[in-house]
Amino acid sequence: ENYRVVVYDQRGHGNSDAGARPLGADVLADDLNSVLDATVPAGRTAILAGHSMGGMSIIAWAEKYPDQVDRRVAGVLLASTGTDNLVADSAIVPLPQRFPKVPVPVARRVMGATVPLVESSVTTRALRYIALSPNASGAEVAFCQQIVLGCPPRTRGGWGHALSALDIHEGLQNLTVPTTVLVGTADRLTPPVHARRLAAVLEEAGNLERLVVLDGVGHMSSVEAIDRVNDELLHLVGKAQALVG
Repeated sequence: ENYRVVVYDQRGHGNSDAGARPLGADVLADDLNSVLDATVPAGRTAILAGHSMGGMSIIAWAEKYPDQVDRRVAGVLLASTGTDNLVADSAIVPLPQRFPKVPVPVARRVMGATVPLVESSVTTRALRYIALSPNASGAEVAFCQQIVLGCPPRTRGGWGHALSALDIHEGLQNLTVPTTVLVGTADRLTPPVHARRLAAVLEEAGNLERLVVLDGVGHMSSVEAIDRVNDELLHLVGKAQALVG
């Protein structure tokens, strides 16, 4: 009620067409740039908030459009996200320490699978395990399940395959505005190791606003910890207003 909030459907999700371009970091960057062109007036800046693939979109955009960052953005929130090694560092398959991790080529095939998903108790349990925490409410799990089941299999598989080989770590160097990194300790998809790497790079460059670690929260931090995520957004807004003032 106090701020203008702009959201958009990632390519192939919701009401957004998949288009004909090969899916990858360039597409994430260009789509975000198009949204900024359409919604941020000249001379104004925005706070960018990205969860998971949304965070990857912001970093990919900074990598491809470094000259736009200071001109168009006043602060960034990167929630439950990473820049590379997404397959190698995930904790979806809890293998004993004596066993090697799931081979990356195998994991990429799994992430790129286009098998249709149907609503069932098995799907619900799997989603809770992978994307949320044991503390998530039934309503939170149902909300996330609706999102997953509503995503076309080709979109889910196409983006899964593209993100499994993602490497946009150089984009972090271009995030030259106050940037908060947020992660839940129970995140299996982008475990805290990703957030710590992001925070370390940003801190070395002098751009880390703060690292927020939410105890017991899973990958869907923006669903399980709405108030904490909003607090960080408001903090970044206040920081931007103070710098302007």
